[in-house]
Amino acid sequence: MKKITLLFAFLIASMGFSQTELLTNGDFENGKDSWGGSDFTVENGEAVFSSTNAAGNPWDTQLTQANMTFVNGTEYVLKFKARAAVDRKMTVAIQNVNEWDDQFRMEYDLTTTMTEYTATFNATRDFANVQIGFLMAATGSTEAIYYDDVSITTNADTADPTCTDGIQNGDETGVDCGGSCNACPADPEPASAST
Repeated sequence: MKKITLLFAFLIASMGFSQTELLTNGDFENGKDSWGGSDFTVENGEAVFSSTNAAGNPWDTQLTQANMTFVNGTEYVLKFKARAAVDRKMTVAIQNVNEWDDQFRMEYDLTTTMTEYTATFNATRDFANVQIGFLMAATGSTEAIYYDDVSITTNADTADPTCTDGIQNGDETGVDCGGSCNACPADPEPASAST
């Protein structure tokens, strides 16, 4: 009986932490599918930039994937693996396409050892076309960079606020009302005193 109880507890806990993956082909097993940016190859399941621009704009050498939908205030987890031919810097920018304001931005110091990096952040606004960009130019280095296992996840329970879950979430202004849900009921007018 104890084992069954523990199994149910584990299943309930794991359901509460289910993750929704926002990127496709993050392991590059399907080559360049879903990825854009500067000239790169895929070798042994890694995206390879054999050379990057030393100067110019940071985005003059980049790896990108767009079409993610972000919900304001929702927590996202970025994970990726990267290494470089020599120690060097690069920046990850997660931005709203065509407006180019940041949902997240961080500079990373890469080494010659493949390392997994993780960052947790909250979306700064609702946006229907968010792009991740690995920005490699304008660092003074032309040395090669390698990427693998890129992932952006969010808790499935908070990713898509609903209008019937009994919680004030997303852009709702009340419990299950306002924002993208139906308007919240107006407060009743106070009764006027009769004389």
